[in-house]
Amino acid sequence: MKKYVIPVFCSCCSAMVTAQHAPPDGGSFLLHKFAQNIGKETYKISRKEHTIDYDISFKFTDRGSAVPLHATLQTTYETEPISLFIKGNNSRFSVINDSILVRTLVRGNQVRIRVDDSLRTEPMKPLAFPVAGYAPGTVQMILLKYWKHHNEPATISMLPAGEVSIKREGADTLNYMNQQLVLERYVLGGLVWGNEIVWTDKAGSLICLITNDAEGDKLEMMSEAHESL
Repeated sequence: MKKYVIPVFCSCCSAMVTAQHAPPDGGSFLLHKFAQNIGKETYKISRKEHTIDYDISFKFTDRGSAVPLHATLQTTYETEPISLFIKGNNSRFSVINDSILVRTLVRGNQVRIRVDDSLRTEPMKPLAFPVAGYAPGTVQMILLKYWKHHNEPATISMLPAGEVSIKREGADTLNYMNQQLVLERYVLGGLVWGNEIVWTDKAGSLICLITNDAEGDKLEMMSEAHESL
């Protein structure tokens, strides 16, 4: 099952954010399956004059098989997506050996998508974000920030196809390092089979994600810094 097309948006302008509002330089999530820690996802951030680049490495070992994935996501400072590149695996049986590069098509409000030797151009929808599935979690974190930036619509179109629904489901207060930690809770539908539950802190950083992987197994991603929770 190949859901691994990588699209790119065009954005005409982007504003710089002040240092105090800048996201951290990176982070990491521990991956769990069948109540076992099976791998890790890490991301690093590079800030340029008008864009933010996320370099993401995702890998776990499932029943003796390595499942590695690498992705790069580029957005504006307003979280408008510019490009997403992804290659690797998202399960033992799902191989993503495509090198996909999407370049913006400036005129005509179009998006150009290249997958292997296949190239197509299609209208760019008003609200859309490139998402390759449940992994990597970093892309979902930025998807949530994009959703908030656009006043929390009921649904967002996914590229290359489909639609994801996002709903706030409340907040949870936990005791973390002898202090109260308030996490915002969301439910995402349409991205995987069934629903996902996502927790972020008030700044929008991903803390925990409960999802289904490409084999339909339950998989949890937990911020490494918050693993004790």
